[in-house]
Amino acid sequence: DAGRYADALAGHFGDALRGLEYNFKNEPASSRVELQSPDVYIKTLADQADAEGGYYTAILSATDKFWELALMKFIVEETLASFSSNVRELQERGLFDSDADRTRARHEEIQRLLREARASKDLIPALGAKLKEYGMFETYQDDFFRLVNL
Repeated sequence: DAGRYADALAGHFGDALRGLEYNFKNEPASSRVELQSPDVYIKTLADQADAEGGYYTAILSATDKFWELALMKFIVEETLASFSSNVRELQERGLFDSDADRTRARHEEIQRLLREARASKDLIPALGAKLKEYGMFETYQDDFFRLVNL
């Protein structure tokens, strides 16, 4: 059943699921007998998680036969729900930028730092450190030494 469900999900969502490489297996760490109905017990667990600040806690309810499907469905829904915000965060961190984009951004940053260092000599050490960090000292060494010798 889980295999057929996985195939159905892949057919429905296509490439959106390509990055999901989850593996899981049912290995209970412990078990106990509860004398409450499943609905009452789930409510008790949810209240306990809320009281403990369990924002990242999920409670899944399924029979033994369908636990894999419940888990798979949960993973897919959570992943798809957070996809756009995760992509936005990765873009903000520059992880989708090409090498050319990063190089251009670094040159722009160095140009800005040069302008700022011309206005305030206290910024020259920070400029030198950034040139070394980016491996661009040789490219800008004439500009840097002009600032130092002013």
